[in-house]
Amino acid sequence: MDFSVKPSELNVGDVFYECQSGYNIKCKVLTRPEFTEELTFGKLRRHWKWFAENACNSEKIAYGLTEGLEHYGPRLYSEPQYMHFKDGTPIFMFVGENSEKA
Repeated sequence: MDFSVKPSELNVGDVFYECQSGYNIKCKVLTRPEFTEELTFGKLRRHWKWFAENACNSEKIAYGLTEGLEHYGPRLYSEPQYMHFKDGTPIFMFVGENSEKA
């Protein structure tokens, strides 16, 4: 299953997850992603920008992602990707979450 999310699919209020290097961030979209077309590496590409907030601590995050170069940007998903174990029970931990919950 592919849980990846594209900026063009996001609307204000949507929840998505940024997941990379074993960490999950649960995010809520604050502004609708908008794009500009930019010449990058000799090719005209859409560069998306928007604001979201960490749903666990309300920290604002400025996002940017260039189509065709997604491997350089944040990894966006519809579900958290990294599971951890506590006392043998699988749990999802999120950046900004109170560590005593985990």
